Amino acid sequence: MRRNDDVLIAVGHGALLTPELENALRAAGEDIDGRDILAQASGHHGFSSSQAMSALRQACSVLNRFELRDELVVGLFIHPAGPLAASLDTDVEALADSTVVRALAGDQDARRELTATPLTRNPGDRDPWAEKGIGDLLPTQQDAVEAASDGRSVLIDVPAYADDASIVAAILADAAATGHSVLHVSTAPSRSIAAYSRLADLGLSDVIANIDGYSDARRSLAPRVKEAMDDMAPVVDQVSVDAMRARLRHVRSSLSSYAKALHEPYGRFGVCAADALRALTDLTSSEGAPTTRVRLSDQTLFRDRHGPGQVRPRPPPRGHRLRTPDQGASSAWAKAILTSDEQASDALTRVNRLSQTLPELLVYISSVAGEAGIKPAGTLAQWDRQLAMFDGIADVLDVFKPRVFERSAADMVIATAPKQWRKDHGIAMSRAERTRLVKQAQDLVRPGVHVPDLHRALIRVQERRDAWCAVCGDDSWPILPAKIGEISALTDSVRDDLDAIAPVFVDEEPDLVATHVQRLSTLIERWAGDTSAAREIPARLEMRSRLAAHGLDALAQDLADRRVDESQIDTELDLAWWASLLRSMLASQPALGGVDPTSLEDLAREGRELDEAQVASLIPQAITGVRRIRANALAARPRQYEELRELLEDGARPPTSSCSSPTRSCATSCPSS
Repeated sequence: MRRNDDVLIAVGHGALLTPELENALRAAGEDIDGRDILAQASGHHGFSSSQAMSALRQACSVLNRFELRDELVVGLFIHPAGPLAASLDTDVEALADSTVVRALAGDQDARRELTATPLTRNPGDRDPWAEKGIGDLLPTQQDAVEAASDGRSVLIDVPAYADDASIVAAILADAAATGHSVLHVSTAPSRSIAAYSRLADLGLSDVIANIDGYSDARRSLAPRVKEAMDDMAPVVDQVSVDAMRARLRHVRSSLSSYAKALHEPYGRFGVCAADALRALTDLTSSEGAPTTRVRLSDQTLFRDRHGPGQVRPRPPPRGHRLRTPDQGASSAWAKAILTSDEQASDALTRVNRLSQTLPELLVYISSVAGEAGIKPAGTLAQWDRQLAMFDGIADVLDVFKPRVFERSAADMVIATAPKQWRKDHGIAMSRAERTRLVKQAQDLVRPGVHVPDLHRALIRVQERRDAWCAVCGDDSWPILPAKIGEISALTDSVRDDLDAIAPVFVDEEPDLVATHVQRLSTLIERWAGDTSAAREIPARLEMRSRLAAHGLDALAQDLADRRVDESQIDTELDLAWWASLLRSMLASQPALGGVDPTSLEDLAREGRELDEAQVASLIPQAITGVRRIRANALAARPRQYEELRELLEDGARPPTSSCSSPTRSCATSCPSS
């Protein structure tokens, strides 16, 4: 034993002859028993090593060149397999009881018996209620434990420096919990100690009897047996364990379904969701990773079934062609809609003409407003209304003298109206008054002008005067600005050009006529100053049409808006393709679509916690099984139970026969020395 830094070696009683010496004596015809020699060396005064050596020298005289020296050597001289092999000398037929030994000896029937039923291998998790042994074992380790539990002969290939103690401890614990006795013979004490320490650490030390001739196992066995007999209570809360295992089974099933769906090939693409996730991880984790949020439609995805890296769903021209929208994004014609070169040429001609005629018209609008004393028109629509007013005044002045606007023409309208009209309107006027007013109206008509219906003509006069007063007030009368004909012709030219280009620029300015004249002038100046971009628009729109046909118009616009470099276009396409494919997978596979990353992480964490709880529950399960079997054994042998209890209370060493019943469920070990 070790005391601090010193090692104390205690020499026990007894001695053994080495098997090699016994075999040599037996071959020389001298059948000797080491116990007889020890009996000769024992007397009233105890054991005498000199007498034992003398008796041994005499017995070995039959051997040639035999020499006996008295030396003191500290070491390990016995192997646990030695006594086992020696026992076969007296019962060699026992070898035939082993199927493995017969198979090694060439027995074909034994070989077929061993290989007829292959070992069952299960790469998955065990059902929580059917899991055997103890500890957190790998599926391959559980295969070995289950094979040993079924009584199969197995050879477990444990890699060097691997944890073989876990497998040995699990096999011993399962044997003890199921009522089997096991003899554990190891090749080195360290292996035995590791296995027993693992069981002791897990609270299963009472299933082991460590008999090696050097430890104090014989002295400690009695109190351990007494303690085991006194403690028979179960240590597992089966209700809570069952609830935990039911939840574990459900969580494992959910995770298994998710994992299966995650690796199931999708449609005709030949890739699974796991492939998509790996591809997206690679794309987004690199430096200068793509960032597009555009997703392709299912129609675009299924148009090409080969996926990225082969024939991706992209337009026939790529690279610089996809960059074309970006080139026009900052130009004045970026939002222009032109479908042909002819349309582009016509739009450019009209814009260039407007760049000259519109400023001229704005000067006229300002001068007319100053001459007429009215507010300048803010839009061409307002100018159209003002110009219509002036056109109406011009029409009146073609018939009447300018003095017609000096006062209201309402009385002249009444005087020239038919009798029925006055009656319908409830208006009365004397004949003399009517005559005077009619003559006054006739005097206002220009010489040489024939007026078929003076009443209607005067109504138009009053309408034009009312329109003027609504704009300029009652304290002035209508006038006709100079060059109104020239101004009207210029206005018509501007309106024709604006109406022609309105559909081209509808995305940028929906109503050019309703746009303020200052902004309109700025727009015309911008458009006229960027003619080169205008000539590229038809090709750009054609490319957009081709992109739209391939379902990539939204992606191309996104690349243009973000000004993505040409070298990054392919990775942006890859990101859009994989992300769109993953979205389609999630939508079509319920096992994937119903699990978001947060809930999946929570489910995986719960699964790990339940796995740990399951591993922990195997220990009380094994202890409870051992105690139940032990209690049944004691109850079945009441007489031996009472005899054993009396011996233990008296402090006497229990005989082997009486110890066999209560320790039947123990795993008895015999490690090497």
